[in-house]
Amino acid sequence: MPSHLVPPGLLFPTEVSVLSARRRDIGEHGRLPNQFTLPKLGGIDGLSFWAEFAMAWSDDGIYFQVEVQHPHPTILTERVRPPIDLLRLWLDVRGSPNIHRATRYCHCFRLRLASKTAGQWVPQVELEPISRAREFPKPIDDIKLSARIERSPAGYRVLVDFPSAALTGYAPREFPNASFFVKAYDPDLGEQSWMYGNEFDYVHDPSLWTRIRFQPSDSK
Repeated sequence: MPSHLVPPGLLFPTEVSVLSARRRDIGEHGRLPNQFTLPKLGGIDGLSFWAEFAMAWSDDGIYFQVEVQHPHPTILTERVRPPIDLLRLWLDVRGSPNIHRATRYCHCFRLRLASKTAGQWVPQVELEPISRAREFPKPIDDIKLSARIERSPAGYRVLVDFPSAALTGYAPREFPNASFFVKAYDPDLGEQSWMYGNEFDYVHDPSLWTRIRFQPSDSK
């Protein structure tokens, strides 16, 4: 457990570049290539890692990926007992720093295993309300969100496609500054947060999310 009272991630805020990707590039690889992997900022806070996160953007939406290092995951066997949480992603597509209550541009997406299709468990994506929010994003009941889970060389991979229609206020070229936070779940390994742990109120407070900037891939 970290010995410091305030994590370095709060004392020294960091901006992370999120590169653009073409949908066909992701389709060719079946995953987000390595250049989209996010830095492990939680390492400066003394946190252990079993999941690696990646993110990319396009005008069509945002792609988010979790790579879990686990050679014998229960989640890919018949022993799994759904519903099982896979991740929660908090995302402010307008990146308003220093706000403590969510606006309509702030989203909380919950991804879990809850049903089977053609004999395979299929992740389901839900938009959850953020408590104490000043405003809420528009509903996504009629919008299809694509997600899949599959085995990878180190364990398993989860990839989610958030279409722009599901992201209230999403305009990455006009508003390239955003912020996010994520927590991954595994029935064997427990929980892993992007940065500091549950002692900080990142669930409700967007000022605790990490700043990101949507950047064209060819500008880096």
